[in-house]
Amino acid sequence: MRQFGPPFPVKPFCAVMAHSDDELIQTQKLLKPLLGEVESASTPYTVSTFTQYYENEMGTELRKQFLAFRGVKSVADMNQFKFFTADIEDQFRENGNRTINLDPGYLTLDKLVLYTTKNFTHRIYLEHGLFAEITLTYSRTGWRTHSWTYPDFQTPEALTFFTQMRQELYHQLQATGDLPGFKMK
Repeated sequence: MRQFGPPFPVKPFCAVMAHSDDELIQTQKLLKPLLGEVESASTPYTVSTFTQYYENEMGTELRKQFLAFRGVKSVADMNQFKFFTADIEDQFRENGNRTINLDPGYLTLDKLVLYTTKNFTHRIYLEHGLFAEITLTYSRTGWRTHSWTYPDFQTPEALTFFTQMRQELYHQLQATGDLPGFKMK
């Protein structure tokens, strides 16, 4: 098969939603077999501050946090992350409803990508019912949001967390020699 270039390294992350901070911690352990240790975690926050979308399925008083995982992965391997997290969600369903919600993705130096199973105008089909969207883009002035960027991804706290992830990715790529000619802005 023809290949136009090698896959590039990315920083995997996951947005985790559950009913309590204890369940958020337990869910981190479920992600470890695929992605390894959590490198950093955002402060958990209350989902209802931003949306009531999940309440019919999962109930109220939901908590959410962002997780970044240690090291980098090949972007070519990242699609499997969504299938893995969907299997975890299915293991914890009650009466057909999810009790945890896992939104995986990855970060590069110039964007944050989320995986989804829902098609929409700004999403690109990948494989087996899987789509991806560029949720945030990074420019010289910092993170840029889009009309489809979820409100909780736009908060100063979230953007600070993603900036820290980006800095860690930069240092990891620099250490491995995967940054030819790139200057951190």
